[in-house]
Amino acid sequence: MAKRIEIIARGVCIRQGHLLVCRSVDGGYCYLPGGHVEFGESSQLALSREVLEESGFESAVGHLLGIDECRFEQVGKSGKLKPRHEINLLYELQLLPRGTKCIRVSSLEPQIDFNWVRVGELVAANFKPESTRLRIANIVPRGKTQRV
Repeated sequence: MAKRIEIIARGVCIRQGHLLVCRSVDGGYCYLPGGHVEFGESSQLALSREVLEESGFESAVGHLLGIDECRFEQVGKSGKLKPRHEINLLYELQLLPRGTKCIRVSSLEPQIDFNWVRVGELVAANFKPESTRLRIANIVPRGKTQRV
């Protein structure tokens, strides 16, 4: 397998002091919603597409909040650790509710769940990567995120 750097578009969606996160069903850790940018696709479109595919929600992608580079090892399908290298583009994200004030987000993919986690409790939620968690902690108090 060729080693490569992955480009990932991720959304920072805040609602009433809670951050929308994906939780890995098998791994037990949380991360920002989003996914890989495909060749020829803008990162904003990739984020909107991934949110729709994973949750069924239309979304509005706002300003770029930051870029986070991550290198780590992850257990692959074979059960062996494999190196990963990601460039994460962090965007403001707003879910577009379907006629309801309460936004309950259910996953359309069996390997993830969606949860609203209080921003101050990301450590307890096992949010990864730490560099992104720290960046979010710095962004949110400054009011740079859209609220849904």
